[in-house]
Amino acid sequence: MASRAALCVAIMMAAASLFTACHREIRRVGAFPADRSGIAVSLQPNQLFAAQGLARVQAALVERGLLEPSHASGHLDGRTRDALVAFQSSKQLAQTGLPNYRTVRALGLPPDEVFRDHDPIAAAGP
Repeated sequence: MASRAALCVAIMMAAASLFTACHREIRRVGAFPADRSGIAVSLQPNQLFAAQGLARVQAALVERGLLEPSHASGHLDGRTRDALVAFQSSKQLAQTGLPNYRTVRALGLPPDEVFRDHDPIAAAGP
């Protein structure tokens, strides 16, 4: 019994060490999967957006009264994500708190002016 307990402790210690190493690596490469939606979120979201893309999203949220103008920081912060969830909920969209293509279109913004990448939904066609 004692050897089984010692083995369990050793496994738990190794797992904790591996978790710590993985956590450091995930933070180093700029993505962290601890999002409430289960979707990996970049720690550097500005890499995802075109110049002023997030500012456009925040301006659309301000226009709808979902974000205070003083909170339009140009960063994908908690207040912006909460405003996005409220908007997504009002439009029956997935409530991720992330400005995805459907959300951006529902805000009346052209995705190619918000994101750096192409629009995979439009590229797929009808």
